[in-house]
Amino acid sequence: MSKFKFNAVIVGLFLLLGGCSSGMQSNNGSSSDVGTAWGGDVHSSVQSVSVERVDREPAEMVIINYSTQYPSGYDKVYSIRISDLEYAVRDANFNSIPITRRYNASMGQWQYSIPARSGMNYQLYIRNYSHDTNYEIVATVDGLDVLNGKAGSLNHHGYIVNAGDSLAIKGFRKDKHT
Repeated sequence: MSKFKFNAVIVGLFLLLGGCSSGMQSNNGSSSDVGTAWGGDVHSSVQSVSVERVDREPAEMVIINYSTQYPSGYDKVYSIRISDLEYAVRDANFNSIPITRRYNASMGQWQYSIPARSGMNYQLYIRNYSHDTNYEIVATVDGLDVLNGKAGSLNHHGYIVNAGDSLAIKGFRKDKHT
C-alpha cells in the first residue's frame, strides 16, 4: 500500500447516524428524547491504508448537536464549509437535513444543531474540495468513535477522504463489512 501524508479532522458529532431510540440518552446537551441506537445492518467494507498524519492536532473540529426541535431565530444551512471540507447531514434517502447555526460570540465559534426524531436514520456526508490534500475524518456520535464504538479520541484512526472525493458515514461499524 502506498504511504501518504494527510491532515486530520475531527468531526465530533452529537447526532445519531444509525437511528434514534429513547433507550440510550446523551449527556452532551442533546435532547433526552432521542439517542444513539443500533440500526439495521448496512454492507460497507473498509480497507486499511498506510498513512502518516501531518500534525497531531486536528486541522478543524466540527460539532453538530441534535435536538427534538429547531431553535427559533437562527440561520438554517444545508452544509457546513470550512476550508477544503464541506459537511452535511443526510437522511436515509440522501436528502440534506437543514442545520441550524448560531454564532456564539463568547466562544468565538459557530454552534450547529439538527432536528432528531426517534427511529430516523442519518448519515454524515463529507466532501473534500482540495486538489492535493487528503484528510482523515475521525467521527464520533454521542462521544463514541464510529469505527470502533469506543470513546472518541484524537488518537484513533479515521476514514481517509482523498482530494476531490467524498465520504458518506452511514452509522457505527460492527466489523470490516457492516
